[in-house]
Amino acid sequence: MMKTMKSRPTQKQIADKLGLSAATVSLALRDNPVVAKSTRDLVQQAMRETGYVRNLAAASLRTGRSNIVGVSFHTVAHSYYGELLVSIERAFADTGTVILVNNHEEDIDKLDRFISTLATYGADALLVAPPPGTPLSVMERVGQHGMPVLYMGRHVEGDESADLVGMDERMAGEMAARHLIEAGYDRLCMVGGQEGNSISLARVAGFRAALEAAGLEWSEDCWIPSSTRRLEAVEALKSALARDPAPHGIVCSGNSVASVTCGLVKEAGLQPGRDVGLVGIGSERIAEATSPRMTMVCEDIDTLGQLGAETILGRLQDPEKKTSRIVLDPRLVVGETSRR
Repeated sequence: MMKTMKSRPTQKQIADKLGLSAATVSLALRDNPVVAKSTRDLVQQAMRETGYVRNLAAASLRTGRSNIVGVSFHTVAHSYYGELLVSIERAFADTGTVILVNNHEEDIDKLDRFISTLATYGADALLVAPPPGTPLSVMERVGQHGMPVLYMGRHVEGDESADLVGMDERMAGEMAARHLIEAGYDRLCMVGGQEGNSISLARVAGFRAALEAAGLEWSEDCWIPSSTRRLEAVEALKSALARDPAPHGIVCSGNSVASVTCGLVKEAGLQPGRDVGLVGIGSERIAEATSPRMTMVCEDIDTLGQLGAETILGRLQDPEKKTSRIVLDPRLVVGETSRR
């Protein structure tokens, strides 16, 4: 026997049940302070009891907004982007926003297809850390679909129309190198980061500036690029440690590199801190998983997520406002790998 499906409860039914106007119920469901808190609580309770779910499609017809936001990162399986996604979701939690997630895996075509999907759903905006080499034309297509772009750290060079929230990556590279130099390490190299990646290039520029300011030699060999894949990070580090002479200090650019460095240094018969100074650039949580505890140059991921949500919501409320570029200073958390 086929089960009879009940019709979905409506705002009018809730209003009739409570003896309120449909307009009052609509405002209460959106937690509008125009309605007394006691009435809002009453409506919210009735919503839970009846199983009412707000119809976003109908709401979008009234407001011109879908309450859908796209988020596109390399992959949320990567510890940094996973943490960042959680902070973004937390920041959007009370807004009724639905987040669609795309793992572009550094594939520009994947990002391009995701943009088309967002357009199909009438998404409001895109938060993105684009693949290296993403052409400006791809990001311009987002705007053609009526969606503002917010860059989360990584960005497309030359795109001055999009908002950005991120860390001062040049300062991070300089801070990491300068800390090693001041701690008595020389013959430094940076491992990690990709060529063509705006974040990596900024970190390398800061690293180079610190070396030159200290009178240390800089050459292109001072940077060993690597993707975020663990195996490639391992190979890049092994090639650094195999140099003759071996580096006296290593700046680990990114969580993938930082998370495996201490183990590889010990496998090479060296003691982190004593024989090789190490500083990572990434999440402070990585240091909690390393032995000995790694010195890190960190960004506040929770704050980045909060600012990202606030920035894009502000952009949706005022599309004509001036482009926002929010750049946070990094902070140095000293561990055991930069103490001789």
